[in-house]
Amino acid sequence: GGWRGRLKFEESEEVGCTPAVMSLVRRFASRGRLYRPCCALVPRAVARAPAPMVYVRSRTFCSRTEVPKSAPVNDEGLTSQEVQDKSFMLKVNGTAVLAGTAVMGWVSWRLTAKILQLIGVLYSSPHLAAYVGFWTGCSTSAVVGAAAFCAYRLTHIRPENVHKQALAKLRSHPDVVKHIGNTIMPAKLKAYEIKDGKLIMRDGKPLWAPHKVEMMFVVQGEHCKGLVCADAVKVMWPPVPGALSFNFLAVDIMDRKRISDDTETIVVDGDASQGSQVRDNIKQFLDMKVDFLQQK
Repeated sequence: GGWRGRLKFEESEEVGCTPAVMSLVRRFASRGRLYRPCCALVPRAVARAPAPMVYVRSRTFCSRTEVPKSAPVNDEGLTSQEVQDKSFMLKVNGTAVLAGTAVMGWVSWRLTAKILQLIGVLYSSPHLAAYVGFWTGCSTSAVVGAAAFCAYRLTHIRPENVHKQALAKLRSHPDVVKHIGNTIMPAKLKAYEIKDGKLIMRDGKPLWAPHKVEMMFVVQGEHCKGLVCADAVKVMWPPVPGALSFNFLAVDIMDRKRISDDTETIVVDGDASQGSQVRDNIKQFLDMKVDFLQQK
């Protein structure tokens, strides 16, 4: 059917022809500038050289197709937008540093000026200097004295406080109240010994050994009497005045049946094994008195 039929036959096969090439072929064919040999070779040439996968922006006879390209990257692997953002942040940081330095310089200058002005006023008014010096010295002495007193109270132990807290624990213990009575009153005489309260070396490190009190005193109630043994240690932390910890607190009920059954001891607080030393000291005192009486 002539070269136009040949062209239609080749177009129907679509052997690797791109739309741009076929559009160009149609333009030349409509103007009568396409010959028979060229019409047969165009599809085969396109088949031998397939269209590339990446299209670029170009001017042709066909309609223009724009395909976005990847953004350019510099040597540091940053795009132009990232480079602009980085430059902007550097400018902001530099401005902030300069502003902060200026503000600090201005504050320092004003503070120095005020101090020099105050010194000039004090030198020009001797009575004002004496007034400020007097009250400054009094305030400093009061603060130092209060701090020293607090440090003393936090690191030392008072036997009266040990006696008071031990008696409160005895009055709130149900077994003690059951055997001695509801009204537990202490005797006037009490014996105690204060230990430690010094620096010691442990594992090659200096440590503060808190004060400790070993105490014994007598209590009495409606039913019978009791002999109290206490071993209390000063609590350093939290820093609360009068804080104590009882390693051992027990009372021996002065009852013949309980003593014969060896059940006279009631442990109120702490571990019974911790009170062996305190009880041994008490027994030594009692044995000494008994031996003295028997010698008479």
